[in-house]
Amino acid sequence: MKERRKVSSFVRDNSGSSEWVLGLFAVTFLMAGMLFVIQLCAFRANSDAIEDALAASGLAAALVDIERYGIDHTLLISDPDNSYQKYVETLNVNLAAEGSPFRRKRAIEGPVKIEQFIIYNVDGDRVSEIYMDDGGSWEVNEGTLGSMEAPNGQIIKNTGIYGEVAFDLRGVMGMIFKTRKGKLVDVKSYIDWV
Repeated sequence: MKERRKVSSFVRDNSGSSEWVLGLFAVTFLMAGMLFVIQLCAFRANSDAIEDALAASGLAAALVDIERYGIDHTLLISDPDNSYQKYVETLNVNLAAEGSPFRRKRAIEGPVKIEQFIIYNVDGDRVSEIYMDDGGSWEVNEGTLGSMEAPNGQIIKNTGIYGEVAFDLRGVMGMIFKTRKGKLVDVKSYIDWV
């Protein structure tokens, strides 16, 4: 009889195994949820910082015609080539340069590509949209105040610059996401604010 008791003591009861499985499932689900929240917070922080970099680059590229501004206080960007070059330079410093915070944090992977660069000049009730076509030459569309929209849906009210960039953004656990971000910089509103 003693031998049977020894054998039966080695047989285990499986009554707690379902609690362990449910517990491990809950912990796994909780960890996945935490990774999602961390990824979302990182994307929001990067989005705000990238938008600030686009705004700063747009303001730097707003090379206003000083002579025209001195005559009748109309803000016009008359040299799209110099404005574009300044935009590229400042965007490189703000986003793509090796010493930028985005490179140090390894948030942006690979090159930053400028998808769109559009200058909006408002002169009275006229709006001129100056953009670079696929061939690298400047095209001009004319419109009236209140009828023209930037690619992000904002109605053009004042002279400004719209820039849109595309790049790969590194996420949590090394995932790479293709990203586009655009920003319209309203030059007159900024000058009034300062």
